[in-house]
Amino acid sequence: MHIDEVKNNQFYQFPQWLLKEPYNVLSDKAKLIYMLLFDRRTLSVENKWFDDDGKVYMYFTNEQFMELLKCSEKTIIKSKKELSNFGLLNEVRQGINKPNRLYINGTVKVTGQDLNNLQHGTVKVTGQDLNNLQHGTVKVTGQDLNNLQGINTNIINTNISNYYDDKGTSFLEEIENLWGRQFNGYEVQQINRFLLEEHISNDLLKKAIETSLANGARNMNYVSAVINNWIDSGITTVEQVDAAQELRLKQKSKTNSKDEEVSEYDTW
Repeated sequence: MHIDEVKNNQFYQFPQWLLKEPYNVLSDKAKLIYMLLFDRRTLSVENKWFDDDGKVYMYFTNEQFMELLKCSEKTIIKSKKELSNFGLLNEVRQGINKPNRLYINGTVKVTGQDLNNLQHGTVKVTGQDLNNLQHGTVKVTGQDLNNLQGINTNIINTNISNYYDDKGTSFLEEIENLWGRQFNGYEVQQINRFLLEEHISNDLLKKAIETSLANGARNMNYVSAVINNWIDSGITTVEQVDAAQELRLKQKSKTNSKDEEVSEYDTW
């Protein structure tokens, strides 16, 4: 690249942590939407677009995203939902004929003393604090990061169903054993969403995890896609899943076609 090109060209900043776990599973469109919003921060500050709490917001319509990224509105909505599920985007409605405010999570610096205070319960931690710590680009290393993840997980775990089996094993322990490791903060937050917001039963969530693992996907976004696929098909119980799988196997045996198209999450 010539020096004149370097001087005259403008570039978008792309946060490197979007390519690292757990954010690397985001779709390319979701990452690009975050990049575009990230670039709008300067414009927001210039226009004094920040609320009473000092949080900067952006204006970016779906139509503008569609034009820049050359995709449908359905894709934009889906990608924004991905970012929202990861705690990276909050969209606030303002009313009729007014554009929504878009908030993205920024960088949060956590010191060793902050972590020590969190561990020993000497500070009050709110839901937003946890969201910022968990989903911002937290600048900690090594053992500090492990401690922080453990703290977040322990705090959020209190919201998960208190179901215990006849052996005294909690539901969380049961599905962690199935998962093969302890859930991180993001995964626990997703499980809370399934159980408390979407009212998915413990058994159906466990079945979705089993289905995902059977397909080689130890990924909570895949679990979510499996559950959504079932719900869209009117399936809300394990018995219905089993019946649908059995019916599908019978249909496959009749057609005996090796070229049948199967959706990524069509695991029946």
